[in-house]
Amino acid sequence: MVKRTDKILVAFLNAIFFGGCFFIWNFQMTRQINHHAEFYFKPMNGIPEIINLDTPYLQYNETFPVNAAMSQEITVVTAYWNLESFQKGDFTFYTKYSYFIWASTFKYLSNPVIVYTDCKKFKKSMQELRETGNLTNVTEVFLVDRENFWPFQILNETQEVYRQPGYPKFPPNTISPEYTAAQHFKYVAVSESARRNPFNTSYFAWLDVGYFRDIVDIKQQFKLKLPPYFNPSRIALNRVYDQSLQRDPEEIFRQNLVLVGGGLFICSRKIGIEFEKLYRKAVMYFLQQKVMNTDQQVIYAMYSEHGQKYIKPSIGLQMYIPQGGINRWFYFGYMCGALENHHTKNKSSQ
Repeated sequence: MVKRTDKILVAFLNAIFFGGCFFIWNFQMTRQINHHAEFYFKPMNGIPEIINLDTPYLQYNETFPVNAAMSQEITVVTAYWNLESFQKGDFTFYTKYSYFIWASTFKYLSNPVIVYTDCKKFKKSMQELRETGNLTNVTEVFLVDRENFWPFQILNETQEVYRQPGYPKFPPNTISPEYTAAQHFKYVAVSESARRNPFNTSYFAWLDVGYFRDIVDIKQQFKLKLPPYFNPSRIALNRVYDQSLQRDPEEIFRQNLVLVGGGLFICSRKIGIEFEKLYRKAVMYFLQQKVMNTDQQVIYAMYSEHGQKYIKPSIGLQMYIPQGGINRWFYFGYMCGALENHHTKNKSSQ
């Protein structure tokens, strides 16, 4: 029979262990940032390293004409889906609480913002954040049924791929069809927003809710601008790893390989509309090949030599290469971000 003191000791050790785990998780989600805002939004020195990945099928290889009547600003598009808690990688768990904390940065993002969600609480939270930031007039938040969009209409096909014997498990990428669909939806959201163009802008960006998670405690208004040497005939994003285009798509999907990050991309209005068609074509093709993963693997496979042969992508990539010590996954956002000068604004308005 287990002694009472032993039970107390076990309970005490369990409390320490789980309490410690919660503390570490909570610290990661809400940690105080010791750096000033300027540490992240550094001025660009010199010419950034850029790689233009074109294809033989490139249609928009000339400078894309921009309508002078449209604003040269960027409409930022994002989405949050109620997927409950899920494992990310080997040791990290993301919850609704995580995303609600990260979303606080949208209070300070002065760009026009369009939000899609199936969560009433998140809709209300985003509306309140934008209202508090005096940004209601450049905000749209939609409560939608995700089943109305094609990425969530192919869950069964995606699940069939992930349930194949021996198919590698990379949580949540190759485990949750809903998570995969959420990644596909980025391109639908940008395309739909570009078609409607409620804020009459020439450019559009997808921005993950948690992209600026490292600056949740830097309460200063900022704005996303076009990256240096931006080519409006291509889609601009962050190259994460230097990868060979000779890799086979099956290897890319099954080994969870990444060429570019999907957390932020920027494009002209027309490219945003056209790229969604191209992306959907690629998703359907790779599902037929019995492979799937997130948008990052889809894009890498699209522009591999195999993908160029069978998908024939007609839009090029403009890849910005991380420099300067910022997290390679988020470099592009900080390069495009600029702090707003409140002092100058207030002074000029007096």
